Amino acid sequence: MINLASDKKLLIVEYILEKKEFTQYELKKNLKIGASIVNQTTNFLLEKEIIKQKDKKYVLINAEDLLELVAFFKNMKSLLLEQIETNLSKKELIKQIPKDVIYCMDSALEQYTNYYKTNNVCIYTSEELATKLKEKLKLNKGDKTILYIYKQCLMKTNKINNLIYTTKIKTVIDMYCDKRGNSVETLLKKL
Repeated sequence: MINLASDKKLLIVEYILEKKEFTQYELKKNLKIGASIVNQTTNFLLEKEIIKQKDKKYVLINAEDLLELVAFFKNMKSLLLEQIETNLSKKELIKQIPKDVIYCMDSALEQYTNYYKTNNVCIYTSEELATKLKEKLKLNKGDKTILYIYKQCLMKTNKINNLIYTTKIKTVIDMYCDKRGNSVETLLKKL
């Protein structure tokens, strides 16, 4: 069994979920990932019957099983750097956060759907910035809004209203890895 949670393999998973049909050459070329990792990942997904070979391409046949398999290897709790409870509103809290962080999970899902609302703000950033934010927000203790800070990894992003967000696919993956796949079912069906 191979670990699908490594940065390069997660990029392959995102690509497969987005394109649904691919060749190994496309993965290698478009993601700039070595042939051995591409081949190893493709063969593993074939073996698990998550993709199948059709003519000269591979086709995704089971997106939900692929997401569950990634969640088996990746747990968002292991990436959590800080959880900070504040008395700030979401709008006030976001003003305190530097513009170069990547909003993820709950924060991204709110951008991509009309039905999901929460008092959480979730971001990916460096350990150094997480420490600075914790220090900066320590005087605002409370239970109005919770800031979840996750260790940043390699990923594609979208810019929305001058803020950076994980892509829809990455948001779905992260929510599955946080054992909250049910909250992205509607978004997954659209994708």
